[in-house]
Amino acid sequence: KLTGRYSYTLKKTTLTIGATWQHTLLNGKTTLPAVSSTKKNFNHLLYQLTANLPINSKNRIRIEAKATTTNPSNSMIQDMVNMSNTSNIRAGNPDIVPAYIHDADISYIRTDRKSGTTLSLTASCSVSSNYFCDSLVINNPDFEVMDGVKLGENNQYVKPVNLKGYYKILVKGSFGIPVGFLRCNLNLNGNISLRQLPSMVNEDFVPIRTNKYQLGGRLDSNISKYFDFTIGYNGRYNMN
Repeated sequence: KLTGRYSYTLKKTTLTIGATWQHTLLNGKTTLPAVSSTKKNFNHLLYQLTANLPINSKNRIRIEAKATTTNPSNSMIQDMVNMSNTSNIRAGNPDIVPAYIHDADISYIRTDRKSGTTLSLTASCSVSSNYFCDSLVINNPDFEVMDGVKLGENNQYVKPVNLKGYYKILVKGSFGIPVGFLRCNLNLNGNISLRQLPSMVNEDFVPIRTNKYQLGGRLDSNISKYFDFTIGYNGRYNMN
């Protein structure tokens, strides 16, 4: 890796920008059923951005963005077919490349020391246009898994591929406030998570979506050093 970074500070505002040139070498060797080797070179330009932006004494914003890669394993890039389990045949894919992922976060924080309240809101997003995932072939007995070998009845064939359509979105917030007449602190929180994993079934794009919704609260006592209590609730609803 070769990394460069630039930072700028003005009063309480800070900005950091970085770039990384990344070279990845993947080597693989197979001895059975035939001797072969695989060698892959990948080059990527990654970026990083961090910014702290105070609006005033009570409010501030933080922004983060970066690019990352996820490398395939050696078994994924080898041009081999694993027939050890004929009902679940797995193959490699020499054309697969590392997944390039963009991540971004923005947070807003408000703190009022006079009233004792704290508000935090965060939105996060991850996307990729070449996420690697499984391509499944099923209910296709005439499909050739290799030269002269067909899939057969009630069997499945899985091969890793790069597909677009991956995303993960998270929005969450929390609010804390003292409750004077109870001598307690009340904290409320909630979040929404939306995720899509791309996949392929019989050469058709079939995304897998998972949505999660969560809401919770907590009441912490501060009555005295001899007595305290905590009451909490957390509810979650999942959709797949």
